[in-house]
Amino acid sequence: MKINVYNLLSYIYFTLILCMSFLGIKMSIWVFAAFFVISIPYIFNKIEHLLTIITLTSTIAYFFVGADEGIFSLYTIFAVVALVNTFVKKRTVFNGDFKVLFISILICLIAFISYNQSPFSYLKGFFGFVYVVLISIIVGNIAKFDYRVFFDILVKFSCIMTLFYFTMIPFTGVFFDGKLRIYPTVNSNTFGMSSTQLAVILFWGLFFSSSKGVYKIAKTISFLISLVLVLLSGSRSSLFAMVAAIFVMILFLSLKKEFIGIKAKRILCSLLFVAMVGVFVVWATQIDISRYNYIELIEDGGTNRNAIYAAVIPYILSKGYWRWGYGPGHECSRIVVTSLMNRGYTHTHNTFIEVFGELGVGGLILLIFFIIFAIKTTLKESKKVPERLAFLGLLLCLMINGMAEAYLCDIYLWILISLCTKVTHKAVS
Repeated sequence: MKINVYNLLSYIYFTLILCMSFLGIKMSIWVFAAFFVISIPYIFNKIEHLLTIITLTSTIAYFFVGADEGIFSLYTIFAVVALVNTFVKKRTVFNGDFKVLFISILICLIAFISYNQSPFSYLKGFFGFVYVVLISIIVGNIAKFDYRVFFDILVKFSCIMTLFYFTMIPFTGVFFDGKLRIYPTVNSNTFGMSSTQLAVILFWGLFFSSSKGVYKIAKTISFLISLVLVLLSGSRSSLFAMVAAIFVMILFLSLKKEFIGIKAKRILCSLLFVAMVGVFVVWATQIDISRYNYIELIEDGGTNRNAIYAAVIPYILSKGYWRWGYGPGHECSRIVVTSLMNRGYTHTHNTFIEVFGELGVGGLILLIFFIIFAIKTTLKESKKVPERLAFLGLLLCLMINGMAEAYLCDIYLWILISLCTKVTHKAVS
C-alpha cells in the first residue's frame, strides 16, 4: 500500500494542533518555530493542505493553538510559505483581481483614518485588522492552489475536527445555561458557528463529492454529529444560518440539470432521516427546544441583542462616529458597549453594526460591496469549479450568523471572502 507523504504529514500536523489545543497549550516562540519547520514541505507542494488547516482552526481562532490572529501564528507561516512558493515555482507573484486588491487597500486606509480619529488610540486593534486583511490578500491574490484538491482535503479534515469536538465533550465539555461549550473558555455561540461551518462543508462533501465505503460512512456520521453539535450549542443564529445556507446551495444547484433526479431524492430521504435523528437527540438529551421557536422570539421583540442595537446605533450617530468610526478592534467596541449596557455584553453582536461603529459608513459600504462581489464571483467561477458553491454557502452562513455576532476583525471572515473572490484562471475538467 502506497502512503502519500504529504497526506500523512498533514494528518499528523492537524491532529497535533487539535491535541495541543485540547491540552491547553498556548502559542510560544518555540511552538511557532516547530510549526514553521513542519510547514516547510508545503513550499514545494500541496499548499492546499496548509490552507485547510488555517481555514478550519480560524473558526475558533482564540482556542486553537497558533490560530489566534497575531504575528506568531499559523497565518504568518502560511503567508511565508505562499510567498516563497511563488519564487520556487517561478510564478507571477500577483495572480488575483486588482479590484479586490484595491478594495482591500482602501478599507485598510479607512481603518488608518479611523484609528487617527479614535478617542481610544487602540494601536493593536488597527494593526490586527490590517494583518487579517493582508492575510486575505495573500490567500486570494498570491497563493496558487487547486480548489478541488483544497475542498477534498477540507472535507476530510472536517470529519476529523467534528469527531474531535464530539470526543472532547465528556472531558472538557460544559453546559452553561443549557448550552454546550466544548471548553470552558469557548463561547457556545462561537462553538455553534464553528459546528455550523463544518456541517455545511460535510453536507456538500456527502452529497456532491464521490466517495465509497468507509470514507462515505465517515462523512455521513460526521455530518450527523455536526448537526447534533449545532443543536447542543443552543445557538439559534447558528442553526438558522446553517439551514438557510444549505437551502441556498440546494436552490442554486437545482438550476443545474444534473442535480434534478437521483441527488434530489437522496437529499430528501437523508433530510427525513436527519429529522428522525434530531427527534431522538432531543428526547435523549432533554434539550429545551422552545428557544428555537423563532416566531415566538420575533413576537416577543427578539433577544437582548436588540437592546444593544437600540443603544449603540444612536450613540454612533449622535457622536459623529458614523463618519470615520471610533477605531478598529474588538476592544474599541467593548469599551463603547460596556459603557452603554450593564448586562455583561462585550461587543455589538452584529457584524454590520460593528463595522459601522469601528470604520464608519465608508467601511460599512466597502464590506457590503465586498460580500456582494464575493457572491457574484463565486457564482461565476462555480461554472468552472462547482465546489466553489460550497464556499458561497460558508460565507452566507457566516453572514447570516453575523447578524447576531461580530466578525469584522475575525480572520475567518476575511479568509472566506478571499476564497470567494479568488479568480480561477482556467477551467478544471
